[in-house]
Amino acid sequence: MTSALTTYLLAAEHNPTELYKIGLVSVAFLHAVGDTLIAWRLLVQADIAAAALDTGGDDSFYRGKLAAASFFAKTILPTVSATRAVVENVDTDLMDIADDAF
Repeated sequence: MTSALTTYLLAAEHNPTELYKIGLVSVAFLHAVGDTLIAWRLLVQADIAAAALDTGGDDSFYRGKLAAASFFAKTILPTVSATRAVVENVDTDLMDIADDAF
């Protein structure tokens, strides 16, 4: 996604309307980055929880950590791929609509 945004930025040198693409997908990009960071931290927690369970740690607490990481990986993380497709294929059609259409 960062590569696509950089491509739009560099293309704006020859076609300034390419900058619109960055604005149109910037919030989606930031959400995807946030989801990726959360997934990373949940993975770290799950790794610690799995190791603790192997040594006989508090089952409920550590199983909860594993469940949270699993849920996030199954339900939230897949949306990052969809966001990537949106970022890489955004167009500027919305920017061509006349202001009075809003």
